[in-house]
Amino acid sequence: MKAEGIAIGYLSGVDPQTREILVDIPSLQLQAVAAVSMVQLEAHHVGHAVALGFEGADAYRPIVLGLMMHGTPAQQYQTQAGQFDAAGMQITHNGHRVVVQAQSELELRCGEAVILLCEDGSIQIRGTYVTTHASASNRIRGGSVQIN
Repeated sequence: MKAEGIAIGYLSGVDPQTREILVDIPSLQLQAVAAVSMVQLEAHHVGHAVALGFEGADAYRPIVLGLMMHGTPAQQYQTQAGQFDAAGMQITHNGHRVVVQAQSELELRCGEAVILLCEDGSIQIRGTYVTTHASASNRIRGGSVQIN
C-alpha cells in the first residue's frame, strides 16, 4: 500500500525487551504495524500521537519521526522516577499497577462526572447518577455517615 507524505498515527506498543515499536495508522486503516523510530520511545508513550513518515512510500514501513506534543512542553512527558514534572504530577508503573500522584489535587473529569482527590485526604465524587456495584459486601465506613 502506497503512503506518501506525513501521517499522524498512535503508538500502540513498545516491547521492553526487543524494543519493537507498533503503531496504529487510522488514516490508512492499519493497526499494530511494526515501525522504526528516530526518537526514543518507552511504554509510557503508548497511546500518544506520533508523526509518521514512510520508507519508500510503503505504508507497512512506517518511521516514527517524533511525538505530537499539541502545545505541551516535552519535559512534562519525561519525568524521572520519583520526581514531579512541570505540571506537579508524577506517574509511575511496574506493569501491574499505575500510580498517578499530584502535589495538591488530582481531578478526573468526563462530561458531568468528576472525581476529585485532595491532599488533605478528602475525596469528592460528583455525577448525575452515581452507582456502586459489589459482588460481595458493599461497605460504607466513616467517623459519621450521613445520607441525604
